[in-house]
Amino acid sequence: MKRYFAKALTISLAAGIASGCATVANAPPAEKALMVSGIDLQYVDKSVRAQDDFFKHVSGQWLANTE
Repeated sequence: MKRYFAKALTISLAAGIASGCATVANAPPAEKALMVSGIDLQYVDKSVRAQDDFFKHVSGQWLANTE
């Protein structure tokens, strides 16, 4: 009895895995997510090295132009 149960379980698992693979293979390709850094490059001060002062490097132009 256990032998038949083990065979039936193995066959059903194999059928489930095979149907799952077919579903994934026929699925439409997922669109790539747009990755945004969050740093607005228009305010970057390129005269300041990022290693020296990261805050002034990232927002130097904004600091210079904003009261």
